[in-house]
Amino acid sequence: MIAFKVLPRPQFATLQSATFPIYFPMQTILAAVIAATFPGTKNVLGMRDASGFSGVMQDRSIAVTIGTMFVSSLINWVYLGPETYRCMKARKHQGEPDLRGLMNSRTRRTDEDLQKREMARRAMMRVHIRMP
Repeated sequence: MIAFKVLPRPQFATLQSATFPIYFPMQTILAAVIAATFPGTKNVLGMRDASGFSGVMQDRSIAVTIGTMFVSSLINWVYLGPETYRCMKARKHQGEPDLRGLMNSRTRRTDEDLQKREMARRAMMRVHIRMP
C-alpha cells in the first residue's frame, strides 16, 4: 500500500510486475508444504492422529482451509496472473502514440475505457481471491 501511494504509476507497475510473478507460485507451493508437514491432531486418548496429507484430509475444517489457500493461489498463478499481465501490456501499448492515425479519437477512447475496466476487474478478482 505504501509503494502504491509513494511511487509514480510507471515505477509502481514495474515493482508490481517484478513482485507478483514470484509471489503466487510461492504461495501455492507453501500451501502444499503446509499440508505435507501437518503435524496431526491429538485424539481423545492424547495420542496423535495421522499427519501430513492424510491428517489434513481427516479434519474437514483444516482440509477446507488449506484447500482454499491452495486453490485460490493456484487460480491467481495460472489464470488471473497471466490475464492481468496481458491487460497491463495492452494498457501500456495504449499509451503509445498511434503513428499511422488509423483510429479516430472516439474509437480510441472507447478502447481505453474498456481496457481500464478490464484491468480493474482483473485486479479486484486477484485481490478477492487472495483474501483467504
